[in-house]
Amino acid sequence: MRRIPFNTLQFFLKNKYLIFLIITLILVILFTYKDYGVAWDEKDNRIFGNQAFSYYSSLGIDRSYFFSWKKEFLLSRGPFIEALVQIPINFSQNHSFEFYHLILALFSLISFYFLYKTVILLTKDKLISLSSIILLLIMPRFYGDIFNNSKDIPPVYFLLGIIYYSVKILMGKSKLTDFFLLGIIGGIASGQRAILIYSLVLFIIFYLISNFINNRSTSKKIWKKTVLQMLFFFVSFLSFFYLFQPYLHI
Repeated sequence: MRRIPFNTLQFFLKNKYLIFLIITLILVILFTYKDYGVAWDEKDNRIFGNQAFSYYSSLGIDRSYFFSWKKEFLLSRGPFIEALVQIPINFSQNHSFEFYHLILALFSLISFYFLYKTVILLTKDKLISLSSIILLLIMPRFYGDIFNNSKDIPPVYFLLGIIYYSVKILMGKSKLTDFFLLGIIGGIASGQRAILIYSLVLFIIFYLISNFINNRSTSKKIWKKTVLQMLFFFVSFLSFFYLFQPYLHI
């Protein structure tokens, strides 16, 4: 019998509560995704997503989705999630609303993951972290919308991702890759809902103030590291913001 590598076993033991809860959430979604109706704007969202998918899969040749929608529509939602949902839909050739609801709901697991990781980072208490996920789960306005609201729910899990990496960095527990990942999530988030860019502005302000307070008397080497970290952040942010902000492609 092949032995499980120790580091893999260690990972599962360390995250057993989170893994158990994610599996439970998947089962809850699988048992309930057929119970939700079609939202009033869902048809438009799916058409938008299909056109966005055509744009990205054609490497920018099919540009129809830029000119099919009013300015207010493009400002209130980005193409990333809707285009991503189209991948399993097109692969399976299952275009039913129920399957769309299932895929959209499974993407929302990102919210629960980042919420758990943020709370455990702040409290170091697994019970409180699990409780935070349960509270989000029983919130009708959230759970009920993960199946058919691709306008308001995706910004939530991108915002939670921004909060997680911001907290991790501000607590001094980050690596260089965390700045890169924060930039990626922030870039996608700002394309998904433009107002989320303010969360990144707040991160930059708090990070620079924190660095100034903690490193006033330290060597230039620390400040060079800070510049490198912010460079990683801005390069990844601007790249992904450009990729998923429709107005920048017109």
